[in-house]
Amino acid sequence: MGKGKKVGKIAFMAAGFFLGAGGAGQALFGLKGASFAAGMYGMSIASTIWSVVAKPNAFGNLDGDYSQDDYSKFSTTTNDISQDAVIPVIYGTRKWGGLQVWHNPYNGERYLQKDVIICEGGIKGVYNVCANEELIKNDTKISIYNIQHQDAVVYRSGNTLVLKAGGKTNEYALKDVESQDQQAALLTTVIEKIRNECGNGWKIDGAVDDRTSKGINAKNMQFNSSQPVGCYCDPADPTRSNMVVLDNRGYAIGSFAFNDCVAPDNFKDVGGYTNTAWIRTDLVASGRLSGGNPTVNCIVQGQLVKVWNGSAWVREYSENPAWIIRDFLTNKRYGTGHWISEEMIDDDSFKDVAAYCDEEVEYLDAAGEKQKAPRYKLNIILDSQKTPIEQLSSMLAVGGLFLTLNRQIALKVEKEETPCYAFDDTTIIKDSLSITQTALEETPNRYKIGYFDPSQNWTEIKVVVEDLEAQLEQDGRIIEKTITLAGCTSQNQALRVARLYRDLNKTCSISISFSVATQGMSLECGDVITVSYGGIFTEMPFRITEIDETNAGTYQLTCRQYNPSIYNDELGAPIVMPDYTNSKPPYTTTPPSVTGLTVEENSWTSAEGILQMGMDITWDDMYYTYLDHYSVSLSRDGESYKTYSSTFDTSATLTGLQQGAYWVSVQAVSRDGVKGAPAITMVEITGRDKPPPDVTLLDAELLPDGTRRFWWNFTYPRVNDIAGFKIKYTQGSNPQWQTAFELHSGIITSQPFETQALRQGVHTVMIKAVDNGGNESVNAAYAVLNLGDPLEENVLWKVDLAENNWERVEHDGVVENGVLKGQSINENLTLVSHLQPLATGQFWLEYTLNSPSTVKYCLGSGALAWSIKETSAWLEPLNNYWKFTGIFKPYTGKIVVGPTDSLHLEVHSIPEDGNEAVIEKLNAIVDVSDRTEVFSNLIIPAEGLTLPIKTPYYYTTAVSVEAVQTSIIGQYEMEVVSKTPCKIRFYKINKDAAFTKTPIEVCADISWQGFRREVI
Repeated sequence: MGKGKKVGKIAFMAAGFFLGAGGAGQALFGLKGASFAAGMYGMSIASTIWSVVAKPNAFGNLDGDYSQDDYSKFSTTTNDISQDAVIPVIYGTRKWGGLQVWHNPYNGERYLQKDVIICEGGIKGVYNVCANEELIKNDTKISIYNIQHQDAVVYRSGNTLVLKAGGKTNEYALKDVESQDQQAALLTTVIEKIRNECGNGWKIDGAVDDRTSKGINAKNMQFNSSQPVGCYCDPADPTRSNMVVLDNRGYAIGSFAFNDCVAPDNFKDVGGYTNTAWIRTDLVASGRLSGGNPTVNCIVQGQLVKVWNGSAWVREYSENPAWIIRDFLTNKRYGTGHWISEEMIDDDSFKDVAAYCDEEVEYLDAAGEKQKAPRYKLNIILDSQKTPIEQLSSMLAVGGLFLTLNRQIALKVEKEETPCYAFDDTTIIKDSLSITQTALEETPNRYKIGYFDPSQNWTEIKVVVEDLEAQLEQDGRIIEKTITLAGCTSQNQALRVARLYRDLNKTCSISISFSVATQGMSLECGDVITVSYGGIFTEMPFRITEIDETNAGTYQLTCRQYNPSIYNDELGAPIVMPDYTNSKPPYTTTPPSVTGLTVEENSWTSAEGILQMGMDITWDDMYYTYLDHYSVSLSRDGESYKTYSSTFDTSATLTGLQQGAYWVSVQAVSRDGVKGAPAITMVEITGRDKPPPDVTLLDAELLPDGTRRFWWNFTYPRVNDIAGFKIKYTQGSNPQWQTAFELHSGIITSQPFETQALRQGVHTVMIKAVDNGGNESVNAAYAVLNLGDPLEENVLWKVDLAENNWERVEHDGVVENGVLKGQSINENLTLVSHLQPLATGQFWLEYTLNSPSTVKYCLGSGALAWSIKETSAWLEPLNNYWKFTGIFKPYTGKIVVGPTDSLHLEVHSIPEDGNEAVIEKLNAIVDVSDRTEVFSNLIIPAEGLTLPIKTPYYYTTAVSVEAVQTSIIGQYEMEVVSKTPCKIRFYKINKDAAFTKTPIEVCADISWQGFRREVI
């Protein structure tokens, strides 16, 4: 049957929204080959929005996956200066840097005027205008506030400034400039520490530097409240009305003027900035702004759009996706208004969707309190030269929106609908129905949804929604789908959209196509219908995604399975899976009760730093002839239960929970839906992220170049929240994790791990797992390595620190029979020594440590290392002159020292419980390895030759002959006449009775070996 015209279809919607990773169902939608990319559901090349415009190529191709669109690619911390840059369109509220178009330093370059075009004009306005992230304002106040945690408070505890928010406390010492570290005592230093180190949602408004605040004690900070003062500010509130003033001795970094569709007064020099919103700043050079081109950015409240207020159309600021999409479709300046007029828009559909988006839904905030927010908002920056199809795709993605084409362009949304028609065998044309279903292996079971978080400086943050049942059914295989919602700025909205993605793919995997007669004339794309067919299923609901009128006058409907329960926004609303199939065998016996029910909290931190609260549920397997599955339900009060999971396994993992008590019910369900008596237990969800499992085995191997390679055994938890592993080491044969040194920076994410840091002595190497929350395993796996001592080569200097009862060291222990010990059992032992090597060479230590120890060293440069220049610290070990301010580093092997270096050693020994700390031997050695010099074609006269050795202060260890050239026939012998200086000569051995020797001249290749003996 030949195809006729398209009379309706879902034109496009959120990219990647349906059919998992693509594949199944492509032919169903009329797509051929590679034209279906990552699930743009309900689309085909045959009919798109092109059909109602004059220039189809201007709109782009619907055959694209825009789920990876990265809007706002201009960094919010920079101003673009390219003449080819795009002037963006901004809808809703976003942070933006803009396009620099004029730059004018003046008055000796101490002041700077610059113009920055923000976006297309016609916007509500801007606020929080900053230069280099310093707020441009007309006062000198330095204020603090928090944009993440509503419990944020600030107060002073004596000379300490305390910041508390979200369960975390930060303390900053307010010192006096008379203190030893005067820089740390400045108000400027404290403010910068808070600004750069604190994080956790804390913000500082106001500029401060030594230009205006030099000499101001942090101790004298004007804020002096000893009682906690609340300072949470909503990031969307431009007034920051709750911020706390710390001091008013800052400075104003400049001023700015906002202009919208207004020409500048110097337009002859800079141009007219036609139809743009732009900012002119006047900035003052300072310690924070001088020396470059400051970046200007701001919070933009974007385009004014036409909004239906219930009685008339008005132009106002809006974050409602329906009004924004309508503006883009009809705007002639930056949208598709040259091809789509307002008469082509189905305004009623846009009004319906706008009302649905504005409806408030409940969600739980970080404190577990119920809050309300509009269902869907759109805050987006269109800053790339993309086709309208691409731009619209990213706008539609924020809430499961889609456009349909019929006589007009209509906007619809994925939501609960009442079926408008029921089809059955009498209305479906015979043999026209086909069924496809998405394969499980093609359906994502983990969704990472990116949104732009105002509380994180508008950077992209990802939330994760898992389908743990699907992961278990596939033996833990993860099929991940990552989508960036370019227009979403709410974590709550991102999570709801992610769950809609997950539930739509999970519960609506069936697609059908069939033909009907004139009944198709009254239907529209997006309508929900029911289908009963051939005894296979009865009144199964479907959503129409495409309608084709054939040449025979019939209508072919393409539909996707529909489940109304996935659109329920109520907290804790269950997903209901009705059975529409007609096969119901008469299994009537009641299943037995589940036994062995156990529940454990399983809270963890995701890779994005979000605490996920959940539980692991297990129970005994059972033998029951008619068992179909197990039903897992939860209750908050022990009375009203909601089904959260149906599984064929004897375990379940539930996520997305809140703190508090839960009653868990598990029931066996027969094939005809009969449930057995529930097994019930109660668990308290605390939200504590428990430590990761222990590493069970650590193994090491030695590579030819001296590298140590480590392998380990580790079983990952069911919900994998492992960030990586941490490896530490300590000298000695006993594990002591707390005082050990780390063998690496950061976290190790894969094995094996290789290092050359361990080169000498006995070491205990330990490993622990680290999860996303920073928790470490309770116990460390460890391996004891005996790496041996280095070989003594040419020793220039050696000190036995144990000689004369350890008189060369300062320690807090006791000496018994030449052995240094702690004062008593379980007492720690510390040893320090200060030496002058008096030689240039390789310094190393030879030691015997009988308890877990850390060995550190520090190199100084003579008297400059001490607090009093004239004092030789090691001669007066009991006074405090020797206090050294250099860096002590872990000792791992040989290092190079010189005769002007002062050497400082520290050994800290911590005994195991019930034992003594013991140091038996500690030798400090400086040696050198041999150097080699080669002399080719060297003429050596009969009286001998002193070798032209370049090594200064050398000492000869060997001289060898590589080759000899002479016209005299016979045997020869080389003699080393002296080693320092190194003189050699050659003899011919005569064949007389006494084997006499005659000096001769030869030409020879000579190799010399020796070392530099620089000893003072």
